[in-house]
Amino acid sequence: IEVFGGIDLNLPAGGMNVHAVEHMARANGGWGRVVWMSTFDSENQVRTSKASRPFVRVSENGALLPETKAVIAAIAKHNLVLASGHVSAQEALLLFEEGKRLGVRGMAATHAMSGSTGMTVEQARQACKLGAFIEFTGDTMATPAAQARVDRMAEQIRSIGVECAILSSDLGKGGAELPTDGLATFLEALRKKGFTDRELDRMAKENPAKLLGLQ
Repeated sequence: IEVFGGIDLNLPAGGMNVHAVEHMARANGGWGRVVWMSTFDSENQVRTSKASRPFVRVSENGALLPETKAVIAAIAKHNLVLASGHVSAQEALLLFEEGKRLGVRGMAATHAMSGSTGMTVEQARQACKLGAFIEFTGDTMATPAAQARVDRMAEQIRSIGVECAILSSDLGKGGAELPTDGLATFLEALRKKGFTDRELDRMAKENPAKLLGLQ
């Protein structure tokens, strides 16, 4: 099997660090394909969680910072994927607008309709029009709240269309099931919500393959 990875522009990677992106792009094999904007260190995440710690900023006063634009330019230059991380919904749309302007091949809104990003259906549709996929993550399904999350995600996916959705696990962390097992449980839960095998294939296989440039 082929395994693809990427870089998350959190503080350990130097934050909004174009040099880290360039370094990944030069790695042999081209297996590094995705550049995530900051997740747990993003300004939006830190402020939403009311934490008092350093953060990584992507915009100021409604405009992307020069270093953010430099990272997006590097993503376009090396044919990489732009993923929004844990930025705000408004910032994600700014990222995708710049990505489209610069000709970025693949873009994804990182579990954008949940968590600290909290995209509305209308914002998600706008992101789709800009060329971004909307990611939906199963996470661990072994919690009392899991079914309610699936119910909500099923409604959101129907609202934006399976052609714009990608499914992933967001697993690989301690105290949870393996990513393969968790993703299988997630897909089965969506099947029980009425999604056909064809629709699940589109969201879990074909759309991610397109995002990575495999199709």
